[in-house]
Amino acid sequence: YYYNASFASTLSVSSFQSTGSVMQDAILAAKILKEEMEKQDVTKKFHYFYETLEAEFPQWELRVVNGSYDVTTYSIPKIDSKKKGGNDDVPPDEETPRPKTKAQKIPTVFNGGCVYVLLQRLLYFARTGKQPKPVECSHSILKDINLRFESGKMYLLLGAPGAGKSTLLKYISNLLHEGKHHVVGGSLLLNGISPTDRHFEWTNLVCLVDQLDNHHEYLTVKETFEYAFNCRKGGTHRSPYVTRNTKNDAIIANFDAEKFFVNLCLEALGLKRVEDTFVGNDVNVRGVSGGERKRVTLGELLCAGAPVFCMDEISTGLDAATTFDICKSLAQSAATTNSIRIVSLLAPSPEIAALFDEMILIDEGKIIYSGPVSETLSYFSSLGYEMPERIDPGEWLLSLSSKDRSPEEFSAAFKSSNQGRIIQEKNSTTFGDATNHIVDETAFSSRYHTSWYNSLWLVTSHELTLWRRNTPRIRARLIQSVVMGLFIGTVFYKQGDNPYSGIGVLYQVLMFLAMGSLPVVFSQVDNRPIVYKHLDRNFYRALIFVFGRCIATIPAIFLDIILYGVVVFFLSGMAYNDGATFWNFVIFLLLLFMTAFTTASFFSIFSALAKDTPNATALMTLSILLMILFSGFTVQPAVIPNYWIWLYWLNYFAWMLRAVLINQYGSGKFGEEGELILIGLGFSDKDGQAYQFIWVWYAVLFACGTILFSLFANAMVLTRIRYRAKATSKLDDDSSIEIAGDAEGDLPFQRANLTFTNIYYSVKSSISKERIELLKGVDGYFAAGKMTALMGSSGAGKTTLMDVLSLRKTKGKIKGEIMVNGHPQESGSFRRCMGYVEQVSCTPALFPMLAQTCVT
Repeated sequence: YYYNASFASTLSVSSFQSTGSVMQDAILAAKILKEEMEKQDVTKKFHYFYETLEAEFPQWELRVVNGSYDVTTYSIPKIDSKKKGGNDDVPPDEETPRPKTKAQKIPTVFNGGCVYVLLQRLLYFARTGKQPKPVECSHSILKDINLRFESGKMYLLLGAPGAGKSTLLKYISNLLHEGKHHVVGGSLLLNGISPTDRHFEWTNLVCLVDQLDNHHEYLTVKETFEYAFNCRKGGTHRSPYVTRNTKNDAIIANFDAEKFFVNLCLEALGLKRVEDTFVGNDVNVRGVSGGERKRVTLGELLCAGAPVFCMDEISTGLDAATTFDICKSLAQSAATTNSIRIVSLLAPSPEIAALFDEMILIDEGKIIYSGPVSETLSYFSSLGYEMPERIDPGEWLLSLSSKDRSPEEFSAAFKSSNQGRIIQEKNSTTFGDATNHIVDETAFSSRYHTSWYNSLWLVTSHELTLWRRNTPRIRARLIQSVVMGLFIGTVFYKQGDNPYSGIGVLYQVLMFLAMGSLPVVFSQVDNRPIVYKHLDRNFYRALIFVFGRCIATIPAIFLDIILYGVVVFFLSGMAYNDGATFWNFVIFLLLLFMTAFTTASFFSIFSALAKDTPNATALMTLSILLMILFSGFTVQPAVIPNYWIWLYWLNYFAWMLRAVLINQYGSGKFGEEGELILIGLGFSDKDGQAYQFIWVWYAVLFACGTILFSLFANAMVLTRIRYRAKATSKLDDDSSIEIAGDAEGDLPFQRANLTFTNIYYSVKSSISKERIELLKGVDGYFAAGKMTALMGSSGAGKTTLMDVLSLRKTKGKIKGEIMVNGHPQESGSFRRCMGYVEQVSCTPALFPMLAQTCVT
């Protein structure tokens, strides 16, 4: 029968006797392993933590009653000018709903804009003589969901892709989008408390582990865990289940100093050896492997903690042994802390499924089974479905949707079964004495567990760490500032006394510093999914995050001012002597700082408002155009029409340009000539007098007001507007692709045998000077005409070895010998005869059909 070799190797042969049934054997073996797990160090530490504090865990009960999620879409009716099937009774130009097709149009500038919709409406009106009425299409993503989850158990959620697993987990986590066209129905209760209860925060009671790995690439694994622990728990191990006394306070202080729970999660997830390695990404930052990154996603929210965990596809990218170990730890923690774990997996092996207490099967948004794992096969056997021998139970259960019964029939059969009636009867009764209340502690009644000051400190230090470690960007900006400073300073050398040249210098300085804030917006758009995740999990307040991120830009702005502003100021001969004072230089630097800081704050609104980077670029381009046009430099204020003058007075860049000109020509160096220059530029009052120095401080106050407005607007947009990533389009199941060429042709080519001996590969540690060996004396031989499987657990070095053999590594030290047909590997010839399919999806989003066709 089916078994996993890595799983079987952990069993003691003397303690295991086969029953002849795959599922029963797996359940029996899982029971034995749970007993053996009590002897492991991680389990002992886990028990020691709660036994030392004498924690008393409450009972939890989660109910889903008649849950549903309906989505309504609208489309313009299609004109069907042909008669259907030759039936003469059907009139031409009949108004029919747009037919559903599997193939989706690729969005373009033409068919994805409002002009295309307007043309469609005009065409419909021209042919029918009436206004088109949108055709309503309703889709039930979830329908009639009735579930009951008990304390101390772990539940396995199974379903084919698109069955509704992620939607169900988001429903339980209260993270589904609600609106006029997105209706969430039914009731959701945890110990009698619903998500709408204002006395408790549902997101602190139920936590969702998303299947997407969204992390900051420049944080190490341990720092990611610590950040989650500090934000959600305030950096303390104090719990609502622990009695407050002097003894426990001393124990908790000791645990806090050791960061006990963070280290325990690292050890339980097998991430201890990479705790000081960057999480990295798939683009430009080397970090942990894909499987390790998936474990970081899980561990980050485990450090945050919650009584109920919904975990979506946590096994993606993990090998069977690692998935088994993680599920084993989750089952142990659920039993110890009386918590609820709901885990979504795709076709798990029997030994992994046996670790769960109950199984939930979902198909097309309907529950077709919910009950004990040990009774799953017997239930479907009672319906007339016997599992064949030598087949994986998980895969067989997922294949039931293709049988002779529809999901509606399976769902109706389960409701009428004994287990289905038990769930409905228990959901209709009141909660028991142990589960009819929730401990009214700040952990559940208060949304955030850190003060404003501590939260601002955490966010600011976090953002500063990310900026400091992004050395390529810092290095590029420093070079740009120095080169541009010397270039502008030498072009306008000693031209500060010339009013025409001086105005151009000051305008160039302000514009350079303002434009320097634009690249930051692009990184903010890329990091927006991380911010969404942290906001939904109550890591921090949106306003605190926006303030902290804005404060973290100050060091970069200071570097620009020192390396660019100071150089241009002295080379161009701006006013600081001969009647002017040193304070004119100080005020000049202050105005440069306010300009750059205000621009960074204002443009950050577009990082939250725009759908993606191209849209953010378009919005910023329009803003820059208006900023330049109404700055008072391109068009003088006196020339601007009255109906546009309000844009001039709302333009912070115009205020800052006016301020630096007043600081320059209103100083004592130019005397009355400076006032005439200001009057000539249009900077004068109604009496024709030049603006006085007080307007410099007016500009500073206006910039401060703009900054505050930008920060509050940014926080509001982040809270109210959300953009989710869309799935990549797939080829239709019934589509056929014809490949050009003769399939039976025999083209002669030179075969290649690849051998490698003593391959060593080492890299520098992410945060220290220590070198880490990723490959240690690897030998191998790949013969021509054969397909070789490279296997290993997550983080073993599979991708690293292929990168080294494919000449993809540009950093680190590589030692060893690689031979192609007995000759040393040569870069030019090897790249021409080698093809490398990476695990990173580099397909352009606009051409999914073309890219998949090329791959096929």
